[in-house]
Amino acid sequence: MLMQGLNRHKATGPDSISSQFLREMMAHPLAPTLALVFQASLDQGQIPDDWRTAHVTPIFKKGDNSKASNYRPVSLTSSTCNLLKHIIHNNITNFVEKHKIISDYHEHGLKKHRSCETQLLTVNDLTTCLDNSQQIDAILLDVLKRSTKYLRDAYF
Repeated sequence: MLMQGLNRHKATGPDSISSQFLREMMAHPLAPTLALVFQASLDQGQIPDDWRTAHVTPIFKKGDNSKASNYRPVSLTSSTCNLLKHIIHNNITNFVEKHKIISDYHEHGLKKHRSCETQLLTVNDLTTCLDNSQQIDAILLDVLKRSTKYLRDAYF
């Protein structure tokens, strides 16, 4: 069950419902009701207004702590909304993998068990193509500089 996999140490969002409470006390009693709420939300194409609220906190990264650019925003959102996002993410990921929409070999950022390290292993392929004067097409995306508002709107 998805609720039993919640991280009990996560901070509480604006709904004041802790992940530990959902995980350890309410997982079984609430699951059928949440399933109905989630399905209604998906059927109507809307989510409750409370789920659009987030507590945004700046977290210091590195460097001079007086510069705003050395902080990253962390959004604390509703635990129940995060469950729905997780369900949607898993369904999209499974669909994409089942229908082989994203290349199994060349995608590293959106695939399970892939990372920056596995992407570096493909550098050998690139250098071979360069050495043989072959065409190389690549798309590299860096979402680090995207605004928090853009990312929040992309989910809802």
